[in-house]
Amino acid sequence: MSPPSPLPRSQSWRDLLITQPTTPQPSSSSGQMPSGKTGKSKAKLDLFFGDELSLLCQFWTGSQMLQWRGQKIKAAMLDNPPHRLIQQIIYEICEQSFRYNLLELNEHLAGHMRLDREAKKCRMELLHGIFPQHALSMWDKDFSTRNDGLNAESFQDALPYFENFRQVLIAWDGAPQDLKQPFTESMPEGEKWQRMKQCALFYVQSFYDNT
Repeated sequence: MSPPSPLPRSQSWRDLLITQPTTPQPSSSSGQMPSGKTGKSKAKLDLFFGDELSLLCQFWTGSQMLQWRGQKIKAAMLDNPPHRLIQQIIYEICEQSFRYNLLELNEHLAGHMRLDREAKKCRMELLHGIFPQHALSMWDKDFSTRNDGLNAESFQDALPYFENFRQVLIAWDGAPQDLKQPFTESMPEGEKWQRMKQCALFYVQSFYDNT
């Protein structure tokens, strides 16, 4: 099957996401593409999505009910959602994205361990151990009421999660030699902090280099 054409560019997605849906108008009254960068991007989106965009607009302004973590939410209410709901949705998106990105990067950068069944099992245990819920999914877990895991407020609480994180990272291509030294309780706090930052910096650099 051939891919759809034209494919939306990143700017097209931004134009769609930051604008309230309106009735699609793929072309001007003269039959030509609308002028202006945003107008052209929206017209391309209309062409790409076709009737689906019209249905989305109707849904947005209708009385349909959505389900979110046990709550029933009216679709039209999302025009001006409660601040707490915005926080929860953004938090879940960010947390879930981090988990999926970490999993995908591990598959890509530690691919040499894929064929070893036992090693793969151990790595999945380490990946789960990076998070307090010991899970790579968010939607079926309660929201945390405090800073925990990699973001714990004390070195003592964060150390077990960072040690699992470190063990995942050292198998990745290009891992710094310094990461091979494990975290220990006896390390000075300044050294723990520097090593934690090194783990974070290597992960972020790996993300930008491979996505």
